[in-house]
Amino acid sequence: MRARFVPGLLMLGLVWGAACAPEPAVRLPDLGGRVLHVAVLPDYLPFSRVNPATGLPEGWDVDVVVELGRRLNFMPEFVVSTPGAIVAGTAAGQWDLAGGGVTVTAERLAQVDFAFVQRLVHQRLLVRASALPADTLVEFRRVAELRVGALDGSPNERTAIGFFGRERVRAYAEVEGLVAGLLREEVDGIVLDEPACRAVLAQRPNELRRFPGSLGGSPLGFILPRNSELTPLITLAYGVLVDDGTAGVIDVRWGLN
Repeated sequence: MRARFVPGLLMLGLVWGAACAPEPAVRLPDLGGRVLHVAVLPDYLPFSRVNPATGLPEGWDVDVVVELGRRLNFMPEFVVSTPGAIVAGTAAGQWDLAGGGVTVTAERLAQVDFAFVQRLVHQRLLVRASALPADTLVEFRRVAELRVGALDGSPNERTAIGFFGRERVRAYAEVEGLVAGLLREEVDGIVLDEPACRAVLAQRPNELRRFPGSLGGSPLGFILPRNSELTPLITLAYGVLVDDGTAGVIDVRWGLN
């Protein structure tokens, strides 16, 4: 799925923190209006989703990339990928850049470039609102009949397998199916990064709850093909967004502050 966005039109009606800011001290390169193909996920808020009303991607990734395009003078063309394919597709050069909710791991550092690392994000266990025979993560691990879900091939799945054991972990292709599996009681908890956990809880505040404790922290970032000429440019431009306050405004909009 592809959707060509015109940055000037997408930003109409949005409040940008840098609207009245002075020109940045850093002079950014000009990419001459070239088209960059950008992969995002269809169901991974707050980073990205496909809006059911418009059929177009939206989220933190989209807003940041549109602003990067304005600063570096490129036209983003968004391509919807899947959790299992987004890293491999980037490594194979199927697109120029992929969404910012990608966890940094040693394996991925050998496959792709990370343009910048946003923040350390905790991995959380999300459970149904009803009572469980466990009150802590250690107790949850000790109750052998409790099952856990995670996105197939993700660092969350590896964390779940490492903490709970492979035989207790069920893999799902997308977040929607993962949440549905929890509600259908196929599993008793699901492992998600903190931002995705918040987004799911906001949609189902009376049905789900966050289990106490953290399963560990992971840094996240945008990814590009190895040795891409764009890697330092994206990193530099995002630094300007941080310095002039634009990144903070986008963070607040999508609940990442």
